[in-house]
Amino acid sequence: MREWQGVLETLKKNKNPLYDLYKDASPEVTDKIIFYFQEEEAQQKAQKKWPKLQKHLPPHWQSKRIACVVGNAPSHTLPGLPNGKKPRGMQKTGSSPLQALNHEPLDDRITPALQKAIDAEKKCAALYKSLTEKTQLLATATVEVSFLWRLRVGGLRGFRELLLPALHPIYGVPYIPASSLKGVIRAYGRQNLPQGEVERLLGTLEGGIGRVQILDAFPTQPCLDLDITTPQWNWQDDRIVYQPAPHVMLSMLKPTLTIGLAPTARGTLEDVAIVREWVKPALTGGLGARVSSGYGCTTVKSALPHSCKHDFQLWTEGMYGATPPTRENGRRGKREFRPTAIRGVLRYWFRVLGLSLYPLAQCREVEAQLFGAIAPQTRQGSCTIAVDWLEEVGSRTYPDFYEGEIVLASQNATHLRLLEYLLYLATHLGGVGHSSRRPLHWNHPYPGLRGCYWAVESLQLPCDQEDWRRFFEEIGERLRAVASPQGKPETHSPGKGRHRYQDVLDQQACVFLVPNRGLRHPEQVKDWSVEGCGVDVRGEALDWLYSSGFKGRNRQGGGNAYVGGDLEIPSFVVIKSNFPEGKIPYQAVTIFGAKQSDLAAFARSLSQVNGIRILSTFLG
Repeated sequence: MREWQGVLETLKKNKNPLYDLYKDASPEVTDKIIFYFQEEEAQQKAQKKWPKLQKHLPPHWQSKRIACVVGNAPSHTLPGLPNGKKPRGMQKTGSSPLQALNHEPLDDRITPALQKAIDAEKKCAALYKSLTEKTQLLATATVEVSFLWRLRVGGLRGFRELLLPALHPIYGVPYIPASSLKGVIRAYGRQNLPQGEVERLLGTLEGGIGRVQILDAFPTQPCLDLDITTPQWNWQDDRIVYQPAPHVMLSMLKPTLTIGLAPTARGTLEDVAIVREWVKPALTGGLGARVSSGYGCTTVKSALPHSCKHDFQLWTEGMYGATPPTRENGRRGKREFRPTAIRGVLRYWFRVLGLSLYPLAQCREVEAQLFGAIAPQTRQGSCTIAVDWLEEVGSRTYPDFYEGEIVLASQNATHLRLLEYLLYLATHLGGVGHSSRRPLHWNHPYPGLRGCYWAVESLQLPCDQEDWRRFFEEIGERLRAVASPQGKPETHSPGKGRHRYQDVLDQQACVFLVPNRGLRHPEQVKDWSVEGCGVDVRGEALDWLYSSGFKGRNRQGGGNAYVGGDLEIPSFVVIKSNFPEGKIPYQAVTIFGAKQSDLAAFARSLSQVNGIRILSTFLG
């Protein structure tokens, strides 16, 4: 490009040090200027010096946006391919729908556009193969790493301010920039190795390049998938409002990456061998965004100082991500176990308890300490949740089954002890995922499975008032150990309809235990469409809710919105079946806002099914 060559000649003539920094850069000029560098160190220095170079550019360039990236310029071809041919399935530069997503105003066409991007990436198998071969050609050592679930490494800001995955500027496919890998490996080294060893091998901005270069990592095969995050309960001023806000996005589903390492001009093969041994341990702590929610995990082993493991089992009508069951798709969504749901339910139960003990501002602060926050500013929490599981995918008439291991971890031992008891509370009082407020059963008059059942082996409370009293005392102590209340909690009402507020286990709520000697465990049910609507599967508490006029409102306008909930609005009553080993099965019934007349009437009526009211002694 003549204009750029002119800039370089002027810099060289004036002996400007910017010449040595930018002479090997390959610029691409469109509506912005992209400089391509072969090494990360050069890219970082150039990015830092860009304002000084800008003054030497032609006037019509000076208003353009700038990007300095590591990689080959568009005119370069993949090594080893004859005559510069591109492998089958490779997109032309600038034409990939994966790249186009960064620029188009998509509005209500987001999901179809993302699906087109996924379809395009499925055609890139040959490209991924070539990129893997390129990594193996350039690297002197490689490490193959597989992820348990999803992986998101943020790249460019896209439509609606969603962070798209990092998309390679040349190939338009998702990848892991070398800088992201280097950052994780460097952090691991600084925590576990002698001071100075990491800087010697990986380099610093001040001290120059290190001895080992880490290459960009690409998936070994297509793995891009539609993903979603749906915050359901959101802080608004002095309340937490039920306001589901789904945000569709893209992430890599169970990818396998080939990570390449090579010596720099200073390094040796021995240096590479040392760093290679750091890669897998470094990734134990996770890679990319949302690691605390189960993304980016290569193992459930935690890198945090305090952790505990809990074996679990889950029977459910289905857990869903970006494609839930709807009338349009015949009530057949795309099933997917989501570790984020575990984190979400623990956060929900923290608020149920925390708002009964702390003033609202303090509750929000303690929540941010534990789980992190986005507003008013981004903040990382102390706790992470990882899940390893096996699954048996069911059908519309048979539940999905999952079993595995939940690993809770935290930087703080006191925080971990509370998190562990939140898990116990969540598995005894409610469910996780779709229809989490009901035990698993066959629903009428709209046939199909509804609800779920889950349990952890580490604690199974019996149907005993004294055991539950001690349990609530213990969880109250663990809350206070994390933070002593700085004032009195506010009085909370769960509201109704659009003004549905956070459930709180305060003096306006109550919990009942309903013993069910004949209650059948989900594994004992063979034909759900026949057996699943019987009282021995529903349980006496749910059967009473359905038969006594307290069931939630349906599409025909019938039902009780104050007790069972309204359409798309959570019920005020949560019913959970429990099967303590060697003890009487029972259902725990939690009623929020029980002073409301209809809810109070339902609470009184539970005496007809031998409901035993228990007290939460830690409440203020």
